[in-house]
Amino acid sequence: IVASVRAYKEDRFASEIWANRAIFSEATALFRFRRIPNLEVTTEMLIACKDGRYEITSVRDIRNRKMYLEVLAKKVVASSG
Repeated sequence: IVASVRAYKEDRFASEIWANRAIFSEATALFRFRRIPNLEVTTEMLIACKDGRYEITSVRDIRNRKMYLEVLAKKVVASSG
């Protein structure tokens, strides 16, 4: 665990925001949370929450203010077998 934070989570198609995100069609959730000083969130990381684990596909600094991050992620589904 790198950090534990509170975040806003929105599942795919929950709002019109997703209509403009066609290039991120594999993303199943959007997370927004406060940026943690001296911690770079990358696409090599995972997000774990009560709904499961999510693989980060995109990270964006909201309004380039270095205060909040918007992360698009896809749910990790365990393969059977």
